[in-house]
Amino acid sequence: RKYDFIIVGQFTSRKNYPFLIELIKKQKDKYSFLVVGKGEEYIDKQLRSLNVEVINNVNYDSIFKLYNNSKILLAPSKFDVWGLNVQEALLCGCHVVGTNNIGSCVAFKEHPNCNIVDSFESIKWEAKINSIINNIPTDIYQLQYLKNINESIKAFEDINNITRRS
Repeated sequence: RKYDFIIVGQFTSRKNYPFLIELIKKQKDKYSFLVVGKGEEYIDKQLRSLNVEVINNVNYDSIFKLYNNSKILLAPSKFDVWGLNVQEALLCGCHVVGTNNIGSCVAFKEHPNCNIVDSFESIKWEAKINSIINNIPTDIYQLQYLKNINESIKAFEDINNITRRS
């Protein structure tokens, strides 16, 4: 996977970008980051000043390719009723590091790739991130859980197509 981390969401304070930007500053020399979203201009400028790859407009059908090329979704929102990005990332085999403030993190807390950090202390996030990165399987036999990923993506595309027709 090309990116160590993907962040998907509107550039708003609710998504806790100040926290993410501080986390990126500490980790940017060690890991690769992709941020997908748009919104408040000052957040976009801060991210770009850190040489983070930022994509402002993504076709919904293409988002799965980005998740498939990423190891971990970071989701430290202060509040999200659901958080579709968590569900999409898990579907694509990404690990998720999020909070109890996101409905989908709470709903999927038993999923082996869903990790909840119940704090905005960067040291706790860094510990969780390092734990995941250091334990992601690299042996092809250990990656068998990803074998059905194309079928899962097709199912989401089918749902998307049906919704568009309705």
